[in-house]
Amino acid sequence: MTPWQFYKNYSAIVVTRHWRWVIAFWFGLAIILKVVAPSWDTVAKDGDFEFLPATMPSRIGQHLLDEAFPAERARSRMVLIVQREDAPLMNADLAVCYDLGRRLLHIGASALQAEDKAKLEAVKGLLDSAIQLDSQWFDAVKLLAPDNSALLNRRLAQSFAMRGQVLENLGESDQAKLDRERADVLSGESPLDLKQLGLESGAWGAMIDVWTWDDPVIGGKLGAGHANARMIALQLDSEFMAVGNIKLMETVEKLVDEVKALHAPLLAPGLSIGITGPPAVGADMLRAAKEGVKQTEWISLIMVLGILVAIYRGPLLVTIPLITIVLSLSVSLSLIAMLAKPLGVRGVGAEIFQVFTTTKIFIVVLLFGVGTDFCLFLVSRCRDGLIASDRKNTRTLQRVVSGSWLGVHDALVGSALTTSIGLLMMYFSDFEKFQSSGVVIGISILITLVICLTFTPALICALGYRAFWPMQVSRATVGQSYVESHRGINRFWAVFANTIIKRPRTILIVTLVLLGIPAIQGVVHRGWVTYDFLRELSWTAPSRKGARLIDKFFSTRDNSPITVVMVAKEPLTDVVMREAINRLRSNLYIPGVSAVRSLTDPLGDYPPERRMGLFSSDAWKRRVLENHRLTQTHYVAAADRLAQRAARMDVLVNPDPFSIEAETLLGNVRQVLLAETKDPESPWYESTFACTGTTAGIADLKQVTQADQQRIQILVTLGVWGVLFLLLRRPWFSAYLMFTVLLSYLTTLGLTQWFFSWAYGDDFVGLDWKVPLFLFVILVAVGQDYNVYLATRVFEEQAKHGPIQGLFQAMVATGGIITSCGLVMAATFLSMMGGAVSAWLGEMGVPSWLGANADALVLRGIVELGFALGLGVLIDTLLVRTVLVPAMFVWLTRMQRV
Repeated sequence: MTPWQFYKNYSAIVVTRHWRWVIAFWFGLAIILKVVAPSWDTVAKDGDFEFLPATMPSRIGQHLLDEAFPAERARSRMVLIVQREDAPLMNADLAVCYDLGRRLLHIGASALQAEDKAKLEAVKGLLDSAIQLDSQWFDAVKLLAPDNSALLNRRLAQSFAMRGQVLENLGESDQAKLDRERADVLSGESPLDLKQLGLESGAWGAMIDVWTWDDPVIGGKLGAGHANARMIALQLDSEFMAVGNIKLMETVEKLVDEVKALHAPLLAPGLSIGITGPPAVGADMLRAAKEGVKQTEWISLIMVLGILVAIYRGPLLVTIPLITIVLSLSVSLSLIAMLAKPLGVRGVGAEIFQVFTTTKIFIVVLLFGVGTDFCLFLVSRCRDGLIASDRKNTRTLQRVVSGSWLGVHDALVGSALTTSIGLLMMYFSDFEKFQSSGVVIGISILITLVICLTFTPALICALGYRAFWPMQVSRATVGQSYVESHRGINRFWAVFANTIIKRPRTILIVTLVLLGIPAIQGVVHRGWVTYDFLRELSWTAPSRKGARLIDKFFSTRDNSPITVVMVAKEPLTDVVMREAINRLRSNLYIPGVSAVRSLTDPLGDYPPERRMGLFSSDAWKRRVLENHRLTQTHYVAAADRLAQRAARMDVLVNPDPFSIEAETLLGNVRQVLLAETKDPESPWYESTFACTGTTAGIADLKQVTQADQQRIQILVTLGVWGVLFLLLRRPWFSAYLMFTVLLSYLTTLGLTQWFFSWAYGDDFVGLDWKVPLFLFVILVAVGQDYNVYLATRVFEEQAKHGPIQGLFQAMVATGGIITSCGLVMAATFLSMMGGAVSAWLGEMGVPSWLGANADALVLRGIVELGFALGLGVLIDTLLVRTVLVPAMFVWLTRMQRV
């Protein structure tokens, strides 16, 4: 007996005879892990740019920017816009603007004071603006509703009290005393209501500045002179996909709702308040992902439950897979969360795994699908064994379960290995998010395999014959074949198998043609993807609604500039530095660039062709800002190593920062910079440059992930083929099985592109960039499961009944169970579309108690991937495994006979 055979025989005995200990072990482990492991949300990370390789230009640019301008912490900007689309803002509307502005300025000052007392001047500036807007709001409210005392509050008194404290710390005691007296006169001083401000929750922790339209210098960029709109910009030190943006977005939305409710009696219909900017987009994406996890869990559970009830029509047979899946999910998520928690050990300093919100979606759907498949095969074999048994007692049941375990063990292990190894190949990605996700999902599938091979048979033994109630399990009549001892659906598979055996070549050709037509679409347009994060959100997302409002009235993309950092070889004098900056600023005005902000033009109001008038207001602002302390520190480095060497420019572009047009424009900007570094006449000759920002990060993300996709597709193909070869020992047949799933992938990709180009219409610019890679890895790995199930059963039956009859018996024996497994797997993948279905039902007027929600946050990438995976599994189940593989079996058998 080989070690492998000894392991299988011994394991089968242990799980059936000592089932009490097996069940106790797994339940005990699940409880312990649940108690000691952190929750998934506390360790989950998100974002994309921070997981790019450190050698990518945008990462280098951000590092250089941080080094050259350590005091300039702003990395993103969230924008609020108040507007009327078809009419000028009314006095009541302006009161809303004043109220929002004064609250946010007050909160910003409170947050900065609580976190960074060294920047008292910045705090004082925010309080100055808050008091000014508070006074304007107060006057507007008195004029509009003199008798409505509910609109008045103590925020102005608090602002005076806070500014008094700041002035005291700055040494301006007389002015501080005056502010305290004003606070006392207004309402009497009282402690700040931190709960009201949201400071105690840390929601405002990333905010470092607040800009409003009321600022005398930059207010024009925020709608100071616009009849229809006003904007407020929150400067943040967080990336656009930082997890903390969720809390900030929700807090800002709550603040907006409070202001709207307060002013509702005064407002005419038609006023819109939008929130947008990269942090708002990132927050909506993260919220949609979290909501998607919840919907996927419940929808998967309901769909799997419905399919199992239809298959088994027995309560305990339905319960066995569900308990197994829930246990697998609990153990997998808890164990992975433990390994993802920072170790905190000196010298280690990092977690073993990194996990993400979207990773949980894949774990849920795959474990529901794979776990159900594993259980279905085991339970089906047990049922077949009980039909053939002649006695009904505990010993017989254990013997049947043990024999069934041995019968399906290799197929289940092979299935799990093809899926896990395919996913583990993602470890060789350069993009860290792919690396960790592939490993984590692969490990969760292996954990599920172990639980299904131990806990599930132990649970069947614990339930005994009751597990199969009310299904009748009687002994087959002596001399009956497998097909004769089964009725109903197996009759269909018998007819189907006979048809395949009689006409394999015709059926093979017709099926290849049907799959080949959309596969051509998949090949030709395999690069038809988009990295537009804004378009990944549905139109119902608040940040996308806000972006539309801004696009209507403000064409310049102030919120997501391309930030350029230039580093000269040697320090430059002030005069030379200004000349160098002015030259480069002029050269960067290429088609598509709307403004370039720099030391010599801080607001970007003066393109090369515009003259600066002596008495114009813009010229006055430019002269004031050029020599302002904040301008000097913002645009010219003061750090020791890079002092007077590094300069910064913010290039504002017309295209959406997430679009292909912006990426092309970024390339043109880099060409201009490269030309400057190679021009001996340029002050920037042989200098170093870097670009960073949202557009630069997306360009690098595209470069890295597309290279990863090519590498991973090759590695997954070779890895899965290797597993098939080890299992089947037939290299050419294993290659054919790989061909069938690759064909299925291309067909699915083509059909998915057709479907969503029709569904989205003009808004479709390609599938989400994650869809082709995850579709390939999961479909190629999972798609081979059913081929492995069929092939191993074919070889088993052929050894007993001969080539053709063995194939016939295997097709009939596995037809129903593999199709059921495929339907379960497809259902779990399609559950990823739950948000889109909920939104569609809401638009159709379906009541909310039926799951409809017209405002549901939907990630298009998750919807597209769920549709594609569900469709791909159905193609594998109903065509590849049903037709292509059996037809090839028959054709090869007849060729060998010839």
